[in-house]
Amino acid sequence: MRTSLIITTATGDPLVANEQRGGAGTGQLHVKRVEFLNDDILPSASKQGFNDILVTGRPNKSLRTDLGITYLYISPIRRDRSEALNIREQATRLSTGQVLVYSSDDHKLSENFLSDLPVG
Repeated sequence: MRTSLIITTATGDPLVANEQRGGAGTGQLHVKRVEFLNDDILPSASKQGFNDILVTGRPNKSLRTDLGITYLYISPIRRDRSEALNIREQATRLSTGQVLVYSSDDHKLSENFLSDLPVG
């Protein structure tokens, strides 16, 4: 079964870089999430075995390029949470998975997330 991971981010948007939104994860400013993505989230996700990983929204240009990840830049409209729907929809159209996993730039999946998914 093909699986796709879609991660939304605003780490590359200069107008919200110094804002903190959400709070369920790291509670970090958007600009500070680049390090968390590069050091934790993206390497962990690439080890899981997803068929494709898409980082979408407004990815920062300093995000890792060595892990086979697809970056999809979506121009901002309102710069609020409702934009996530449009961002995810566009990434969904590019994904190849039969199973889609949606995440954000401040959430790291558990180490065995993909292997623990029920089959069938």
